[in-house]
Amino acid sequence: MIPQAEQLTEDEQELVYKAPLLVTILIAGADDDIDKNEKEKAVLAATFNYQTFVYEPKIEKFYKEVTKNFMGKLNKMIQALPPKAAERNPEVASELEKLNDIWPKMDQEFAMLYYESLKSIADQVAKASGGILGLASVSKEEKEWVELNMLKEPV
Repeated sequence: MIPQAEQLTEDEQELVYKAPLLVTILIAGADDDIDKNEKEKAVLAATFNYQTFVYEPKIEKFYKEVTKNFMGKLNKMIQALPPKAAERNPEVASELEKLNDIWPKMDQEFAMLYYESLKSIADQVAKASGGILGLASVSKEEKEWVELNMLKEPV
């Protein structure tokens, strides 16, 4: 467990750790098709966040933990959620929205870095499929969710 989560309840800690997975599912599955490219891009995005923030001690350890068996955890979570985006995405968005109540309990700098990293994962996953050769195209369904409007910026 990271020091920035010690003051959180067990349920809050669990949500903090699974939010990158939930963001992946929300965006990748917006079109009802969570494809291999999107899953792989999510793993890379989480790993990229770890590498990007490696000199940010407040978040480095967190992403080091998140990236352990990311694909396995992602597949397990996908199986546990409704198969159709129309049912799944509101459920996932509602779960992510709970982070807004957690921000004030966290170290301000960590909360902001974490928030920015979730937005980055959403953006990278959205661009993982579609377009010419699968590059830089965000589907109409993904556009609806990619901004993560259910999350408020930590203050």
